[in-house]
Amino acid sequence: MYVGEKMISTDKVRVNLGSGNVYMPGWVNVDFNTNNKVDINCDLTKEVPFVDNSVDEILLDNVLEHIQRDRYFWFMDELWRICKPGAVIKIYVPHCSNVGAFGHPAHYNYFHSWSLNVMSVDVPKNYERYNSARFKIKSKVLFFHHNYFNLHFLSRINPYVSWIFNGFGETWKMICERVLKFEECYYVLEVKKC
Repeated sequence: MYVGEKMISTDKVRVNLGSGNVYMPGWVNVDFNTNNKVDINCDLTKEVPFVDNSVDEILLDNVLEHIQRDRYFWFMDELWRICKPGAVIKIYVPHCSNVGAFGHPAHYNYFHSWSLNVMSVDVPKNYERYNSARFKIKSKVLFFHHNYFNLHFLSRINPYVSWIFNGFGETWKMICERVLKFEECYYVLEVKKC
């Protein structure tokens, strides 16, 4: 696949959507900000510039909260459209209990561990549906701490603390979310196409 004049390996197409200032070699890096090094420059709320069934893996690192609410389900349908069946989408978003989730003026969406269930293939058929994209939710992880402030001692204990909040099933996770503050949610979705 060609991006600009550069050939990207067609073995596995991996896309870093909303790459910001994190350029990942071997990935197609897409962002709207022309100050950042990117392979494709575009506004993801208007277009997702890939053909149907062409992508194997997508990374959205703190991007989904920036998609306007009236474009959110359209955007998720676009991700589903460009992905091959079985493709993986990795999503990092601020948790809704994080002060930054609501405090940032460019955040339109707020997330908790079950926010993406409306698109899951595992929910009952009579569950509310708002778009056509369907995913198998492979993983949902609540992060207590993200290393924004270089607090390395917290980064070292994060895997253990994370296990306490994520290791005992969905009901336990939902209880923890109601009484504690979390920094971030991480989802791994597998694209399902019939």
